[in-house]
Amino acid sequence: MALVLFIALACKDFDSETSTKSQIDVNQLIILKSEKDIDSQKQLYTELNQYEKNFIWKERITTFISNNSLTTQQENHLKSLVDMLSSELFESKNVVKIREIEKKWTPMAFTLFNKDELRELLGGLNKETLKKSNTRDGKARVSASGCGCNGDSMFDCAGCNAQDACQSSGSGCGFLWGYSCSKSCYIPPVNEK
Repeated sequence: MALVLFIALACKDFDSETSTKSQIDVNQLIILKSEKDIDSQKQLYTELNQYEKNFIWKERITTFISNNSLTTQQENHLKSLVDMLSSELFESKNVVKIREIEKKWTPMAFTLFNKDELRELLGGLNKETLKKSNTRDGKARVSASGCGCNGDSMFDCAGCNAQDACQSSGSGCGFLWGYSCSKSCYIPPVNEK
């Protein structure tokens, strides 16, 4: 059912740009959405063009609105975020604009939603993303690059390892995955929570 909804939404033009639909590869988006391995998912994400990235986040937020019982204020705030998104925002060197939107939109969001819910919605592409970015033994998750966190975004994994010297990778961390991954994730052992 979710896949049918995703395909139907892929045919809808979220942008006002008339050429957007032709610049979205639906098959690539379906592969990305079905991928459960975080490193593979981030690699696939980096291969998307700006229109596909814009689409995937708008679709994710719109689906969240449709599938949850939200207050009018919650729904309106999420819709305001969708309205701020555009393909230009996801051009390769536009991290500053993503940070500006995060700083502008987030304070009110934290009064309307809990942080974990927001982190799951806007810091990953599926429920498994952030869970798989962390381990329960208190050690940083090891990935191909050793990186899975940025530390500058409020939408990163539960915590970043501050003394980390991982090999930085491209975007795929933080708010709307607009931040580079420059640290490894850390989550305290269960008994420290």
